[in-house]
Amino acid sequence: MSISAISSGLSGLQRASQRFEASAERIANPNSGADLATEAVNVLSAKLDFEAATKVIKVANDMARNTIDILA
Repeated sequence: MSISAISSGLSGLQRASQRFEASAERIANPNSGADLATEAVNVLSAKLDFEAATKVIKVANDMARNTIDILA
């Protein structure tokens, strides 16, 4: 179970990173016609997604550690 959760967390980190990079590129490119308010929301959303994925990985790691402690 924890391997699956870690995998899900890593996928979440990758998606959040890709969303952040895409918004950053649109903000940095003056010819993109990007709406800065929308891109700011996208950046903040990607940040929250990144934090949530990090917590998923941490909890899965803690669960695995506790399971090993119980079995040892």
